[in-house]
Amino acid sequence: LWMAVGISISIIGAHLGGPAWLLGIPATVAALEALHRSRLPGHLIGMAARVPGLRNLSADIGWVPTSRRGLLTSLLSMEWGFFALGMGVLFGAILSAREAIVATAWYAGASIISLAAVMVPAGIAVREALFIGGNELVTAGAAQLTVLAVAARCILLTAEIGTAVLLNATRWAQRHE
Repeated sequence: LWMAVGISISIIGAHLGGPAWLLGIPATVAALEALHRSRLPGHLIGMAARVPGLRNLSADIGWVPTSRRGLLTSLLSMEWGFFALGMGVLFGAILSAREAIVATAWYAGASIISLAAVMVPAGIAVREALFIGGNELVTAGAAQLTVLAVAARCILLTAEIGTAVLLNATRWAQRHE
């Protein structure tokens, strides 16, 4: 979440305000790396364990051992990289390269903002509506952004289903070895 926030703000800021905003990308990665290597998340989990309603939840949340904490930032960076690559290719079919990068950042930003829409089941269409509403960031019209938003939703849904199938197949294979 924080990586997507930092990168989205940096890219959209660079588009609207100038290239100095791009310094937010390495700053975001460095801040996340520092957080992952700190003891703060473990302390927060410990504090949550003291709250009666969160005891069971905090018991299920393990924290990565110190020797492997650097992997967290790497995994988040890889996830963002694959997301950005996929969305960039999809958006690049209609938009210029620069606009595809901005649209990718805005789609990620719209995804983050849509998390606040708790009244709508699964945020259905909230992300897409926000994305289409940001059409002043790119020269594409609302109709083109609607096509891109629907295609992105379908691709992401397919990826999530594929990930769940692969995870369950892997677990099944491990149980039957």
